[in-house]
Amino acid sequence: MGIFSRFAPQYAELGLVSIPVNREKRAQVKGWQKLGVESYRTFLIPHADANIALLDGTRGGLVRVDIDD
Repeated sequence: MGIFSRFAPQYAELGLVSIPVNREKRAQVKGWQKLGVESYRTFLIPHADANIALLDGTRGGLVRVDIDD
């Protein structure tokens, strides 16, 4: 199970929008700016092994942390 397919459903339960991205952190889908929380379902099979990005938008109280190894 890939990163996107493993974690996107969990983030959706928290109300966060997730999109599949490549190693360079570029979105693998078009129109990602307008996606909703449940949009991840559309990408589970074709992008199961993609990395994941979260759209924090205007959701109050969210602290963004970016950690790379």
